[in-house]
Amino acid sequence: DDVELARTAQADVDRGRRRNDRLRIGDDQNIWHWIELHAGPYRRSDGEQVGSVLSLRLVDREVQAEAELDRRARYDPLTSLLNRNEVFERIEALAHRQRHGDRSMALMFCDIDHFKEINDSHGHAGGDAVLQALAMRLQEQVRAGDLVGRIGGDELLVVLDGVDDLEQALQFAERLHQNVRQPLTLATGVLTPTLSIGVTLVGADELMDGVVARADAAMYQAKKAGRDRVTAIGQPPSAVA
Repeated sequence: DDVELARTAQADVDRGRRRNDRLRIGDDQNIWHWIELHAGPYRRSDGEQVGSVLSLRLVDREVQAEAELDRRARYDPLTSLLNRNEVFERIEALAHRQRHGDRSMALMFCDIDHFKEINDSHGHAGGDAVLQALAMRLQEQVRAGDLVGRIGGDELLVVLDGVDDLEQALQFAERLHQNVRQPLTLATGVLTPTLSIGVTLVGADELMDGVVARADAAMYQAKKAGRDRVTAIGQPPSAVA
């Protein structure tokens, strides 16, 4: 914590080292601030260390700006979901952990049905509102540890971290599909947005490009079958234990 960091910094300075750190401190109104600390040894002209020199600078604005840049790099600005790069990075991390566990990971590739017609009828503001509403509904339905990301346009990706088999993943997808299928009131009218969802499992040591492509193929099967439904494709034969 910050107290331990301060003690470590003081110990380093006592040994003749320089330190540059950031600390959080509370003021007399219990409001927390970020402080940048520069510390180093103070030496006499003969080189002997006789003390230390400290300088403090309030860096709340810098920290806030850095946090905002980090958020923009990781999250989609319209829906606040994970963006494409971030969700794929986290999938890789989850898949690595999964290889050492006894449960599987599932991907759900979700595409908003008739999204072009929604934009044509309700304008791009209406299309944005649909995306935002569905993003919120998906986030409300998933479990802690699951991921939801926007990977482009009207394409959303849900990652189920820990399922027993494809059947369980399919059942979860069906529940999610029904629960997000609720009327939505826009400035231009009321509509009921629907999703076509493709589901697949992640095979052990399988490359993510192949998994996403398979989930995408399952989603297109749902589209061809009439949209507004869930379709599953299992793991490739080489990935099945």
